[in-house]
Amino acid sequence: SHIAFYSRALRTIQVMSKLGSATISAISDISFQVGALTNSGMPGIKAFGRTLGNIFDGLGSTPAERKKYANSMGVGIQAFKGSLLSKVGAGQDMGVGLLSRMQQQFFKFNLMSWWNDSHAIGMSFTFSNHVASHKKLSFDKLGSDFKKTLLDYRIGEKEWDILREHAVVRLETGEEIISVKDLNFEGKAKKDIQDIVKNKTPTGFDDVETTIKGNWQRTVRNPAEYLDTIKKRYVTMVNDTSRNGIMIPGAWEKAATKVGTQAGSFTGEIVRQAMLFKTFPITVYRKAMLNKLYSKSHTGKNNYAGTAMLFLGSSILGAMAIQLKEITKGRSPRDMDAEFMLQAALQGGAGGIYADLIIGTGVYPGQSIGDQLLGPGINTTFQAVGVLQQAGAFAFGSEDTTAIKDLSKLVKNNMPYQNLFYARAVQDMLLYNFILEQLNPGYLRREEQRIMSNDGQKYFAPRSLIE
Repeated sequence: SHIAFYSRALRTIQVMSKLGSATISAISDISFQVGALTNSGMPGIKAFGRTLGNIFDGLGSTPAERKKYANSMGVGIQAFKGSLLSKVGAGQDMGVGLLSRMQQQFFKFNLMSWWNDSHAIGMSFTFSNHVASHKKLSFDKLGSDFKKTLLDYRIGEKEWDILREHAVVRLETGEEIISVKDLNFEGKAKKDIQDIVKNKTPTGFDDVETTIKGNWQRTVRNPAEYLDTIKKRYVTMVNDTSRNGIMIPGAWEKAATKVGTQAGSFTGEIVRQAMLFKTFPITVYRKAMLNKLYSKSHTGKNNYAGTAMLFLGSSILGAMAIQLKEITKGRSPRDMDAEFMLQAALQGGAGGIYADLIIGTGVYPGQSIGDQLLGPGINTTFQAVGVLQQAGAFAFGSEDTTAIKDLSKLVKNNMPYQNLFYARAVQDMLLYNFILEQLNPGYLRREEQRIMSNDGQKYFAPRSLIE
């Protein structure tokens, strides 16, 4: 419908004009990846080191061997093409028009495509290497955290034996992973599968520790299906771990942000506008915080200490993100007072991509939280209406000259590509600041004094030089 098309277009424009610094905000993903890996028993220091390594591994082109195995585990680059849009809640149904192509290029320019691909593929290899490191251990000798991870995907003793004996692959780099890409129903694997099926009983197949619940008779007739089931469960485990680490929303999170409304309806599009950028914090709570809290459920206790450490780690990275954004704006770092610490917690954990709007340091400074929660698209629409009213009054003789200034700000704040973090300060200095100063003489000096007075910051290159 026309409503759906124009609403999606508005959301796409908001994405391209607001997420220029999204990759900096995504620094907190590192803590969530470490959290996901430690849930399966990987030591925290090792998980942190491997996660940082994924960033550097992604700087060059992905080796063909890694691409091949990543695609077989469902976490290849092609599989994650739509995940960026899901992550910010923009939807994936913009079609193949100009705005869609611009949006795809935008995620390349703001480096989010590189960030997501590097960590998605890196997480899958880190986790599958972690699984392979247990290949010499029988199921009863596995650590409790790792065993719980397997059982969550109904990989029990016999299924684990099949994986560790027939699915270990040594890569050209010398690293070992478990991959089911080349695991086929033939040779010794076929014999072992047939022995398992032959020795199993109907009661055994109904056991929670198996991947075949209630399908014993069908499996007896077709043992190859048992192997296919094991492979699917393993791929699902790797895929889920990778997506949980980089905060890719699942079906529950997507449904929660749409609250049962239909795309194209008036209510549905209002909801989608309001929920733009809010999918991420919902995903953080559900896939990071709650997963960590319940990661020790097999011991009968909640993991409060691990959850607190995850929150602390994401807050520290959130503080780094805030300071890096200030630097990219051409300003000195902020004082790290109590207010800053609260904002760091929002940036790193609770808010993430949406934190800039919540804490008032990004797109809509000075607006109430209630206004910001309406979503950038609705706020932009209200602003546009207000500017048109001002322009109409000015045309009919009003002496209020703020309409032109407000219009220039509205255009700047909604211009696609204008806030890429590595180019924003230069663009402001060479173009936008000059325009604003011409429209409102003395504006830059007053703003610079306000920043110095309120936040104790200063610009590396004083904006007043443009006067």
